[in-house]
Amino acid sequence: MNPTHKLSIYALIALSSPAFAATFFTGTGDFNDAGNWDSGLPTNDNGPGVVQGTATMSANYLMANNGSPSVTDIIVDGGTLNTSTFELQLRSGAVARTSDLYIGNNGTLNVDSGGLIDMAGAAVYLFVGSTANVGGFDISGAGTVNFFSGSTYAVQKGFSVLDGTVNFETGSTFNGAQDFVVVGADGILQFSGLTGGNATTVTVSAGTNVDFQAGSTLDLSFSGATQGETYTLVSGIGVSYNNFTNVNVSGLDPGLTAQLNYNADSITVDIIPEPSSTSLLGLAGLALIMRRRK
Repeated sequence: MNPTHKLSIYALIALSSPAFAATFFTGTGDFNDAGNWDSGLPTNDNGPGVVQGTATMSANYLMANNGSPSVTDIIVDGGTLNTSTFELQLRSGAVARTSDLYIGNNGTLNVDSGGLIDMAGAAVYLFVGSTANVGGFDISGAGTVNFFSGSTYAVQKGFSVLDGTVNFETGSTFNGAQDFVVVGADGILQFSGLTGGNATTVTVSAGTNVDFQAGSTLDLSFSGATQGETYTLVSGIGVSYNNFTNVNVSGLDPGLTAQLNYNADSITVDIIPEPSSTSLLGLAGLALIMRRRK
């Protein structure tokens, strides 16, 4: 079924794309050190911060509308951004300004244990492999975002992964989405470290557009799961939505399989026994008997 109301991700990108110069991080070192950026730390005045090297945070970086530093886009363009135990904040308030987080061109965002991505305001979104032009930068290649155990993603609006992977490791926290959760044809929504019935649940508001497009992939990586467990992957759905086109499952013990349930308001997974060859033979025999009785 098609979503009852579908947002145009590309239109949102076009509205929020920066049109001014950027500041670049091309080496390896401290994200918070202004000397590692060619035009100083990212702010609304300096333009978006473009990470093309390996940047690791050494302190919180709290951008806000009319704050210090003022909020701007962060673009991981083929590089790697590691939060370590710190917070990256993008808060635009009521102003529809450039304050998005883009990951593309084989770039990676690692939100480590204790790390926090805090995004809120009128125009604050996470785009993974999302667009061919952000302020003149082509970042249309695949991106990867890892929310590792102990990390938090506080998202007010939503995220899309059109090319690449967003991974929620069990023990990470996802705090709500109001606008959209979109997985595109080349996108992968991954849940890793699934064990003991515990998963990071992507919780959405009733009106959130949940759009798993044709070609989208759900990847489930288990670690010590046992029969009878149930995992809640997505909850709070209040609109009709499509099923994933592809589902990958790994890490289950022999004899177990994962049953994916697309419910009206949630997506869950049950761990059940695989049908045994004996059972299959029994079913085949029963079918034969039933045919003979007709």
